[in-house]
This record gives sequence, structure tokens and C-alpha cells, in this order.
Amino acid sequence: MRKFHPPRSRFGLWLERNGISLMELSRKSGIHHTTLSKLAGHPSQRPSRLTERKLRPVLKEYGVDTTDFWDLGL
Repeated sequence: MRKFHPPRSRFGLWLERNGISLMELSRKSGIHHTTLSKLAGHPSQRPSRLTERKLRPVLKEYGVDTTDFWDLGL
């Protein structure tokens, strides 16, 4: 029997591979977990400038940058 695997973005796959929960990232960044869930689940979803600004320093703690996941045209 095949398991259903919802679509994941590069960000979502990275979270899974590194065992980082949305709640943990939400707590550290101040970004609501539903926003993070949308970014993790939908490959076409991009963060707003404010969300990216809040997420960047937290991701830097993990040794990655927002540009590793999204082409933000910065």
C-alpha cells in the first residue's frame, strides 16, 4: 500500500531532514506556525518581506539562508 506524501517545498524537506518542528521555528522566529506550514508545504509559496526578515536570523542559526529555499529577487 502506498502512503500519501503531501507536496513539500525545499524548505519543508529541509525541516523534515533536520528534525525541526514548525512549532520550534515559530517560537524562535515569532512567525505563526500556519504561515510556516504554508511555506513548508507549497513549493510555489514565497515568504513576504516581513516574514523573510524574521526568518533569516533564525535560519542563520542553523547554517542556512532564506535564499537557500526561495528566489526572493534580493
